[in-house]
Amino acid sequence: MDNVFNILIVHNKYRFAGGEDQVVINEKQLLELHGHNVTLYAKKNNSLSELSLLEKLLLPLHTLYSHKTYHEIQKIIQKEQINIVHVHNTLPQISFSVYYAAKHENCALVQTIHNFRLLCPNGLFYRDSQICEDCLSSLICSVKHNCYRGSRLQSALVALTLWIHRRLGTFHKPDAYIVLTNFNRKKLSFLIPEEKLFVKPNFTGTSPLFDIPKARNYFIFISRLERSKGVYLLLQAFLKLPSERLMIIGTGSEAESVQQYISLNKMKNVEMRGFTPHNEVISLLYHAKALMLPSQWYEGFPVIIAESFSVGTPVIGSNLGNIASIIKNKKTGLLFRPDSPDDIFTKVEEFTTHIDFKTMEQNCLEDYENYYSADKNYIQLSAIYNKIMNKKLETS
Repeated sequence: MDNVFNILIVHNKYRFAGGEDQVVINEKQLLELHGHNVTLYAKKNNSLSELSLLEKLLLPLHTLYSHKTYHEIQKIIQKEQINIVHVHNTLPQISFSVYYAAKHENCALVQTIHNFRLLCPNGLFYRDSQICEDCLSSLICSVKHNCYRGSRLQSALVALTLWIHRRLGTFHKPDAYIVLTNFNRKKLSFLIPEEKLFVKPNFTGTSPLFDIPKARNYFIFISRLERSKGVYLLLQAFLKLPSERLMIIGTGSEAESVQQYISLNKMKNVEMRGFTPHNEVISLLYHAKALMLPSQWYEGFPVIIAESFSVGTPVIGSNLGNIASIIKNKKTGLLFRPDSPDDIFTKVEEFTTHIDFKTMEQNCLEDYENYYSADKNYIQLSAIYNKIMNKKLETS
């Protein structure tokens, strides 16, 4: 029988809900399903607009270290008799003070890393429309290039916060860091000892669509409409593929420009759907030939890949960063040069003429069951919790 723990999940929600917020919800539900007692401590960036002028002026100090967070976390730990504090996002309101509260109360401490922010203030390793790892040499580079929210002041604040906490040894306090891929593990080993790094991907639920015959008459792009997501490279490729349909799902800052591009080039083979409810997205994904993922940056862990595998739909994606580490070339999809619409064109043609779809579909389903299902994810997460708790008992 599994050990049952009292777990405190800590997360600073984003202003616009995204994949990371959903991961927190999914993990909380998964742990509760298996009998753990879970408490959620959350802040939301929307509440920043409700702060008084004085509170806004003091926010930089709270980002560095929040006494309020420390005491609130301490009270929850004592009241709920918490064994494990599991942190997701701390920026900007929670701060790394949660680490100090957890260790002061003798709790095991876990940090899930969803992006590259411990190494790069904007969390992306991406600026000026290209990959950038300058901050591995010096965090001051982020200030020079206004990398965080386009602001030199905010970039300086985040860079200073990281620099101070590195000097204080704050990042040695967690007993375990959960990273989403081996690619992320390699990057984070720049800062964190490898023995503290555990790979556990995100997971998704199983789709109930398998008895419905697949249409398989279009390719699909599901993402925010931003330049960094490679949408224009994809459109350039499909200009030369007039007989292949492309469906675009999502909204974003480039939505109007994307629509103009489609209209200007009279691309009758491309359909924009805009925002689409999640259950409909899964159905459209199920009936697609393949998911197109031409992202131009490393990504964290695109949950859409796990969702695509869960319905047996292969992924054709950039040979870059985490996308390349998740897709098995010619087994669960195809990889193309990330800067080349010509190579996207070539891979789509290869997919439609030379790939045994049934075999690739089965490979996707097997990868989902082996790595990205809720059951497998719980086994991995439980093993991490048990390992750090056993180690804690041995050293106490």
